[in-house]
Parts: sequence; structure tokens; C-alpha cells
Amino acid sequence: MQNYDLKQGDAYELPVKITQDGVDIDLEEVERIEFMIGRHLRRLYPDDVTTDETEEEGLVFNVPVEQTETMEIRSGQILRLDVRVKFNSGMVLGATEKPVISIGESYSGEVL
Repeated sequence: MQNYDLKQGDAYELPVKITQDGVDIDLEEVERIEFMIGRHLRRLYPDDVTTDETEEEGLVFNVPVEQTETMEIRSGQILRLDVRVKFNSGMVLGATEKPVISIGESYSGEVL
């Protein structure tokens, strides 16, 4: 998984790849995926998170963050992205790698 740089006030979709043994996970085997940005921003697939699939990138999850949410994060703060996958079988696996999300300062502090 990659690291991310966000700025306060960004409204953005974080592109997240999830693989198992180097291969994209099979969505037909997935019941739910939890994406935690820090300890307070939670997004769920399929409820909040969409996917794209291209030949070049493979399967990518688009995890949305809103302006008001990123504006509330302190500038300079470092967050981690934690991912857990619940499979149809009932098995739940968490990602061992937790990418860093760095937050840059917005001078205006206003939501557009």
C-alpha cells in the first residue's frame, strides 16, 4: 500500500489496493471491508467505498474523505490507514501494512 499526502480541507478519494499474496482480492469472496483513517474516520465497502478496475492498476478501492473531516485534522498530524477484510466465509483478516497519511495545513481554514 502507498502513503498519502492530504491537505486540510481536501475532499478526495484515497486510492487503496488490497492484495493477498500479491494478487488482488476477489470481491465475490468479500462480505465487507473496513477502512479506518486514524481512529475516527471509518469507511466501509460496499456502503461508502467504490471500486475501479483497470488493466494497468488492477482493482482499486476509492475511499472518500470530506472537506469538513480533513479540515478537523490537525496540520502536521500523521495518521495510519488500517484495513480489515471480512470474507463471506466469516474469516476476518487485517492488513499488516498500515500506510501513513500526512496532513498539510490549509491557510484559510474554510470549507469551500
